[in-house]
Amino acid sequence: MRVPSLTSRQQKYARGPMCSAARMTCGCVITCLLAAWAHGQGTAVPRALRLDHTIKGDLSRGQTESFTVHLEAGDYLQCVIDQIAGHTDATVYGPAGDKVKFISNDPVSSGRPLVEQAELELVDVIALSPGEYRIETRPAGEAPVRYTITYSEHKTMAERTRLGPVFRPLHSVKIDALRRELQGGNASALAAFWTEIDRTGSPLIEPIAADPQHCLVTVLWRDKTGLKNVALRWESYANSDPEQYAFEHLAQSDVWYLTLRLPRGARFVYQLSADDDLVPYSRFDIADNNAAVRHDASAMLDPLNPKKWIQHNGEFSLAELPGAPPQPWVEKRPGIPEGRIEKRQFKNDRLGNEREIAIYTPPGYSAHHSPYPLMVLFDEKQYLTMVPTPTILDNLIAAQKIPPLVAVLVDAVDRDTRRTETMGANADAYADVMSTDLIAWILASYNVTRDPAQTIAAGSSANGFASMYMAWRHPDVFGNVLCQSGALFWEPGTGPGTGVPLGEHPEWLARQVAQSPQKAIRFFVEAGLFEDSREGILDTSRHFRDVALARGYEIHYQEFAGGHNYINWRGSLADGLIYLASPWPSNSKRGKP
Repeated sequence: MRVPSLTSRQQKYARGPMCSAARMTCGCVITCLLAAWAHGQGTAVPRALRLDHTIKGDLSRGQTESFTVHLEAGDYLQCVIDQIAGHTDATVYGPAGDKVKFISNDPVSSGRPLVEQAELELVDVIALSPGEYRIETRPAGEAPVRYTITYSEHKTMAERTRLGPVFRPLHSVKIDALRRELQGGNASALAAFWTEIDRTGSPLIEPIAADPQHCLVTVLWRDKTGLKNVALRWESYANSDPEQYAFEHLAQSDVWYLTLRLPRGARFVYQLSADDDLVPYSRFDIADNNAAVRHDASAMLDPLNPKKWIQHNGEFSLAELPGAPPQPWVEKRPGIPEGRIEKRQFKNDRLGNEREIAIYTPPGYSAHHSPYPLMVLFDEKQYLTMVPTPTILDNLIAAQKIPPLVAVLVDAVDRDTRRTETMGANADAYADVMSTDLIAWILASYNVTRDPAQTIAAGSSANGFASMYMAWRHPDVFGNVLCQSGALFWEPGTGPGTGVPLGEHPEWLARQVAQSPQKAIRFFVEAGLFEDSREGILDTSRHFRDVALARGYEIHYQEFAGGHNYINWRGSLADGLIYLASPWPSNSKRGKP
């Protein structure tokens, strides 16, 4: 199939290869696995899409427009929506009529900062069955939209896939029992099996008698179209070795399955991929700009799992095993007093940008109270949406697990800025501005402490490292660090925008702790067991713990059975706050208004 050239503006957002998270730096990548549209639906006559053909569209509030294309099973389609004015939502349907996925590009409903809204949306489709597919567009907000849609690429299944061997490391007791029934001629066993799965949902979780700390977890797929394969997409494992996560097909049935041995306390998110190309990211042809886009297009929710998790880079199915730790502080509780959130803008000439700041003040906050402890928490949008920080603080304060405190949640501006500020060329300036200019700005407006022993720098991933770095440079400001899956493999001033490659001086912070006089900093550090393949986060966190303990630092270190994801951090944020606040005076010992 011919692959047309995109315009220079479109090429800016459609380059590859890169993972879907990286593609979000350029804009909103819509990854859609399609399955169904009923003829006659829609509010306007659909227009047919043709390869290398652009259609213009204008929509007012409440209006929709539809575009159709015929695909064979396994075909890949890419369309580029150029949002000239306003932002569009997209819903995709396939031949059977059911809506498979809705993707919002509205800044409020999506939880993404306005600056991260894309001028271009990439709509990627892998057809699970032959027939007519429909893409429906509508305004993402109240304002009208003007846009174009271009059918930019098409590949058949043979052109995009290499079907490899299936790896079968473990076997489910229930799957083996079903296999024996089918081999013995009991065809009714299959219907009984799916009836049970309809009742319990997927994944299928079975205990291991000889290993009570682990479970057998079997992810399932019910094949209605005659697939060539099914694969599990989870964490970074499947990206590096997808054939190890290809499902096995149970003979004489419509069952595809993959069984894993996982910690009983695991909580993780995943996606499935039907007719997967089974190509690891490392093998993408660098000359093929859309290899990664096609690869990510087949990722979808597990249709047998009702639990899902929505985050900045898409929708994921959620698995919580029986021993997953409870997250008791994340839900609103009736009768609990609520703090107040105030949003303001923080402009800084040294950094050359302006960002949103959300300030949480506790119930009963008063300018006449003795100064409140302070937490500065980075990645504001994520810690207001995926992690309900205000609710967590309300609950902890009401339960007297922590004293009333003020929390300042700092936005990241955009992804590129976040990279260069947290760990790249502007790491020093970012650490200094947050520790001086921002703190002075907070002190001028809010009744907070100047005591570093009651001041926390907190963040996850890149901002977990940045929080560490701020406290290291300014222990007179931040005497506590709450680091969730921090990028402790990094050295400040390397990587993005520096000209210095990452990896020349790994684990910079651990080396500094080992070689420098002790500073008055307390640490809460955590990492996920499934982060062992993600740039060494698990190993470098363990190493930092060992170095800090050897040097006499006060550090609480913990691990969770999960990956690099807010679904885990939302629960353990409270753990870090309780630990770091434990030496502080309780509310009963503090000055009252």
